Amino acid sequence: MAAAIAAATGGLTISAAVGTAHGSQPVANQRITVAAEAPITGVGSTTDPITMDAGFGEPQHEDGAIYRYPNLLDFGPVNEPPPVVTTKSSRNLDLIAHWYNDFGLDKQALAANQAAGAYAWYDWRWNFPTNTGDGQTSYGYDPQRHPLQGFYKGDDPRVLGWQCKWLAEAGINAVSLVQSDGFKRANGAGVDWSNPASGAYWIYRLFNQTPNFQALRWVGWLDSNGTPEQLAAQVDELVWLWQNYPNGYTHTENGRTYAVLYLWDGEMLRGALDNYNGATKTLAHLRTVAGKFQALGYDGVMVMARNAGVVNTNYDAYGLYDDGVLYGYANYSEMYSPPAGASYNNDYSQYAAKVQFPVDTAGKGRRVIGVQTAHETVHPHPSNFSIANSTPAAFGLALRRAADHVVEHDLRRIITIGNVSEWAEQGPGLLPTVADGFGYLEQVRSLPSYDAPGRSTVSVTPHVQNLGWMTPVSGGMTAGTEGRALRLEALRLGLNNTELPGGIEASGHVQNAGWLPYVPGGGLVGTEGRSLRMEALRIRLTGDAATAYDVYYRVHVQNLGWLGWAINGKPAGTAGYGYRAEAVQVSLVVRGDPHPPTTSPAYFAR
Repeated sequence: MAAAIAAATGGLTISAAVGTAHGSQPVANQRITVAAEAPITGVGSTTDPITMDAGFGEPQHEDGAIYRYPNLLDFGPVNEPPPVVTTKSSRNLDLIAHWYNDFGLDKQALAANQAAGAYAWYDWRWNFPTNTGDGQTSYGYDPQRHPLQGFYKGDDPRVLGWQCKWLAEAGINAVSLVQSDGFKRANGAGVDWSNPASGAYWIYRLFNQTPNFQALRWVGWLDSNGTPEQLAAQVDELVWLWQNYPNGYTHTENGRTYAVLYLWDGEMLRGALDNYNGATKTLAHLRTVAGKFQALGYDGVMVMARNAGVVNTNYDAYGLYDDGVLYGYANYSEMYSPPAGASYNNDYSQYAAKVQFPVDTAGKGRRVIGVQTAHETVHPHPSNFSIANSTPAAFGLALRRAADHVVEHDLRRIITIGNVSEWAEQGPGLLPTVADGFGYLEQVRSLPSYDAPGRSTVSVTPHVQNLGWMTPVSGGMTAGTEGRALRLEALRLGLNNTELPGGIEASGHVQNAGWLPYVPGGGLVGTEGRSLRMEALRIRLTGDAATAYDVYYRVHVQNLGWLGWAINGKPAGTAGYGYRAEAVQVSLVVRGDPHPPTTSPAYFAR
């Protein structure tokens, strides 16, 4: 039941063919179709035929031919660059997507050690429908890892432009460029990043030849290993990049603005500089980094560190804050531990429903929470992640729960997402695939706005089967439960901080009773103590509030998951199917401001 990601003229047009919003039939697990001209179907794929818009061109290299050195692949044309993105996310929570790209790069094709193999770091034959095998011990076709763009040329600015367009329009704020530990001279090897033989060549083309990259901000990576001289030189590369490309991602906290960097391994850095004996040289290195960025006009640096280690544990004692260094834990690909006594059974859907996100115990707010699109490695990548059954819906649940956790515990309003296109190590990423279309990006786009503190909001207090009245939430957070098969029985709504005459009122559709009359804010919407399920909801504003704001809301429904967003008194949920409502999200938006999409059906009745 995924909502459509609207694409500009000449781009991909996405639609969920489920009929009109009122009176149409609900369809569980609705597939996304991509409207266009020449269809391509993948052997072994269970999806409907997928077609590409003529503005993009044919999916690249769909014949499945294997590259043999020194003959480069003919990837096929991308007919036009994409339309330029003009909008950016206004969500009060930033999403940073890790972008690792070794897909169809000249760097791999030009390397002598590729003489007997593929056009990439790992063998990508599982992208082609002609292959057989299980994908774990032998090469086999996997439509979840088959990009909708085909086996694309990963350093083609037109390809990158379409990818940036989709990421930005879905609401990704920034991308963390994994291969950026040495922009100008890739990995310190003396190969300029404008040389196709450089591992950073695709990043060069992203920065210099891809207009839609301006719709995103970027996070550079600090190197974790090397001699002190090499590490210092790599810092200078990042400083050079910030001087010349000022769209770097920043974080503002307590009135100070920090340039944001990612560190692959905090303990590895301490090993390189201090040989794991204290942290004196590591601290000096971090202070030097902060000083270089202070010279550019920033208040310092915020370092998001995987394996943050000793520096994170002793952050307060080391006094780094006063020297312009924010430092905290932010794992690149972590799956968090389950609650005590629980198990995920190597199943991503169970992970999404049960995961217990951490709260930083070494200092409030320094941890950055991460969510993975998938976590299942394909042969021959050595990571051996083994969490099966990744789906857009499971990812969406994990992402919403992570966002709710960040807001509830007042952590930094940043979530990292792994990964844009780590096809081998992790599985399906954010980019569209043959199996799931734009499903993963659609989940990103559907995330609520999470209003800023002090902003006008709607508070929602849910009454849930077996749980009773729960804690009030606001800013589009989830009220109720997901994945626990518990019925929503009642709600109380409140309109906060508007300073305008007027209010809010709501009507519930209840089992055996149908639509109940509207009740004003603070009143009981639904029933209490009667074990009756709420099935649908209508919410509207009154007085001057109704002319200054719009209220958006959607319902999580048994068997269907999240339906589309409704607005200003229109029904959301189901009637006549016997399906329980399980949760709701409500967002108050100043009229004319960016708002949740209303392109997917919000209500089904019969």
